[in-house]
Amino acid sequence: MESLFPPDRPDLVIQLFKEAAVQPMKRPIQLSNLEFRDLCEVYERICAANENVFSYEFRTPQNLPEWHARRKTQREILKEPITAENVRKQMYK
Repeated sequence: MESLFPPDRPDLVIQLFKEAAVQPMKRPIQLSNLEFRDLCEVYERICAANENVFSYEFRTPQNLPEWHARRKTQREILKEPITAENVRKQMYK
């Protein structure tokens, strides 16, 4: 899910899971239709509230250097990288 957001916005990954109330440990094939719907609806709200999130594409040449450095960026912003376990901890803070 982190590939949906710019590397300098790891907070949005946490927000997505928190607002959708979906366990980040789940694999995509484990999601129910309702959980998938909730993730989509929250993503839509996040995109509406944050310019350039919907148009962000991590695979474009200009974004790849930032994408490859995302763990460092996450540590600078959150003090830890984005992992399913760390997102889960943030959800229940």
